Amino acid sequence: MLDRTLIEPLNEQLDAERLCTIGNGDTGRAVKCRDKDGSFFVLKCYSKIISGAFDLARNIKEAAALSKLHHFNVVRYLDSFVHENYLYVKIEYCSGLNLRSIIDKYLENETYPPESDIKSFLSQIVGALHHIHAQGIIHYDIKPDNIFTVDFNLCTDNNNSSPNLPQMIYKIGDFGQCFIPGLLNIEVCEGDSRYIGRETLEFIDEHLSVDRESSFFPSPFSDIFALGLTTAEYCICGDLPSFGVEWHTIRNGNLPMISDQYSPALIDLLTAMIRNEPTNRPSAETILNCPYLNS
Repeated sequence: MLDRTLIEPLNEQLDAERLCTIGNGDTGRAVKCRDKDGSFFVLKCYSKIISGAFDLARNIKEAAALSKLHHFNVVRYLDSFVHENYLYVKIEYCSGLNLRSIIDKYLENETYPPESDIKSFLSQIVGALHHIHAQGIIHYDIKPDNIFTVDFNLCTDNNNSSPNLPQMIYKIGDFGQCFIPGLLNIEVCEGDSRYIGRETLEFIDEHLSVDRESSFFPSPFSDIFALGLTTAEYCICGDLPSFGVEWHTIRNGNLPMISDQYSPALIDLLTAMIRNEPTNRPSAETILNCPYLNS
């Protein structure tokens, strides 16, 4: 894990104040910082030492992806640099909870989010995925932990006071697992098994095989599958399985049980998003234009 002493000297270099660690993981640490103008940002500090071009290519994916993306519902890229052989990525600070924490609060209170919130969430995240996929990028790790929120009134991108805009802004972050055509995609991982389709496992198996002549290419429909299950979880369908019979049942196109307080139109859309055959799932553009999200 990245040592604290490697972060503190950056305060002077960044001309910013390090406030607190807000995330720790196998790949590194996320630190909340305050800029000299009083605004906040997050500095992601990767734990693997960069010792050459191969290591840089392995670590640079998130910065490469975010630098290409300019969408209201994608965490904003600010800067990246290498300091003492460690990679640092500076990104927008999202002031709210991640979706996982929101789901946990509903579970704790034994309540359900209103369908209007679910529809707003879907509309925003599908719009972001449409933009991401249009750049040829596949996120490959859509799940509640990687979707962040910010209060609209605190959003730094807010240049519009329209009353029709949602009060809860959702943003996709954590592109560490993403696939970018043309970039050396090293150390491909399968991600969280609760949210992946069978085709993702096929890609991992072929990618890691001795014969690298894979006939399978990563598909944006994998993100659609993951978003379908993420939305079902936001509807408080319960814990998703990581393996076993129930895992395979879902991969056969069976949506987890969702409360009947949600409309058949929503349930039909989510069922379409998790179809077994990837090309039978709707694209992000198709979902954006579907009657449910436009009613």
